[in-house]
Amino acid sequence: MRKVKTTDKDLLWRNNENKRLLTPYDCSKQAHVVMSGAGTGQKKSVATIKKAAISAMQNKNKTKIDIDRWSRHSESADIV
Repeated sequence: MRKVKTTDKDLLWRNNENKRLLTPYDCSKQAHVVMSGAGTGQKKSVATIKKAAISAMQNKNKTKIDIDRWSRHSESADIV
């Protein structure tokens, strides 16, 4: 496993059991634990699950703002 340097702003999720902040790598591992427990069967990446969820929201005519809020997408990327 390769070590990745993270900053405090990279730590988004908190582990409720021991109250420590999770690194992006830890978040991915925890997401896989949840997906495995849900019986998804196939091993999918977190990005694939997120993309499928966004596609489903688009099919249900959700606004871009709603999707961006759900996905935590920064609107500053849209500003030129």
